[in-house]
Amino acid sequence: VVFTPNYAEAVINASCNHWGQNNPEAIVLHFTRGELSAALAEFQTRDRTSAHYVIDRDGTVYQTMPESYGARHVTCIAGCLECCPTYLCGDNHPELHSIGIELVNQGQVRDDWQGPIYEDYNMAFGNRYWDDYPSAQLQALTGLLLDITARYGIPLDADHIIAHSRIQQKADPGPALNLFEARTGNPPREAILKDDLP
Repeated sequence: VVFTPNYAEAVINASCNHWGQNNPEAIVLHFTRGELSAALAEFQTRDRTSAHYVIDRDGTVYQTMPESYGARHVTCIAGCLECCPTYLCGDNHPELHSIGIELVNQGQVRDDWQGPIYEDYNMAFGNRYWDDYPSAQLQALTGLLLDITARYGIPLDADHIIAHSRIQQKADPGPALNLFEARTGNPPREAILKDDLP
């Protein structure tokens, strides 16, 4: 598939795993549980999963399909959680009302993990240690979120920038990603999306 990126900073890496017309009303965030190469290979394997964007740890943004296509990043086929907003999951097709963004991240890790680590004192999803998100990746995510929300008029809030875990029984993107609230574990961090953003 040849297309022009919706986000000017994105590098095209096309996926064939799309279906239907997407009418974005929200953004759903995920982690890959693996390396960039594995995520992109999965998206290029027919009839597997996909997302509109993948953000590598160095901040490189890859777009795999036009935002107007439905990506296979989330589904309600087996049922959605009650905490999924009705506007997104009401027709059981959140993938046709959202843009999916995958962040290259391992998710839950052991305390001897050799990369950056976040220690979650609250033990979200029953785990204390999580692969942390590097600053270059967070800066790229912020830029992409600001661009998408501005183009579609999507509110920049926790009801429209949604973790996959709010829709299905998944852990991603995990407690290391604190978009709207301060992070109290180790290391602590202020909310990534603060009120003073442009």
